[in-house]
Amino acid sequence: MNLNLQYLPSYTVLALRMVVKDDEHVFENPLHAIACVDLLKFVKTSNLKKSAHPELHGLSMLTRDWSNKKDEPLLYDECVVLPTKPIALKDSRALVAALDTKLPTHLTSTPAGTYAVFRFKGDYTGLPAFFENIFDKELPANHTTYAGGPVLELYVNDHETTPLANREIDVCVPVVTSRGGTMTSVAL
Repeated sequence: MNLNLQYLPSYTVLALRMVVKDDEHVFENPLHAIACVDLLKFVKTSNLKKSAHPELHGLSMLTRDWSNKKDEPLLYDECVVLPTKPIALKDSRALVAALDTKLPTHLTSTPAGTYAVFRFKGDYTGLPAFFENIFDKELPANHTTYAGGPVLELYVNDHETTPLANREIDVCVPVVTSRGGTMTSVAL
């Protein structure tokens, strides 16, 4: 697994939130399928592109205290990336209201900053072990520490049309690195 440090911009997203128990894989959660269907329907009816950024085919945010992951549930946000132009408050409320879903919905932004980016390829069932390897082995081996905040999954290819074995996700972990024993932010 290669560590690739990248500066990622902030993305404004419309998110559907799911709470996932620690012993459950997010894709096994029945709410995940509902979230995906609701978001795809919303994108088609609102004339939004699936992503306002052509390099992205989707984005998910995973929030928890990764250093203490066994003691708290995972907050999983399935997102639609919105256009980069600012959205007026009344427009953002209308956007959230237009999303016909039973799941909690919110408008938010991903934090801009330096991320350790790891490419995952294949069936989603391998993602839990992939995450465990990142936090337990790869970050420490590269003198890199999780900086807090959501971990992002950036979908590299279109998951509607790409065969399961060929799907790619960039797992992006906000990080700081240690140099000479001092924790410093990585500037690219």
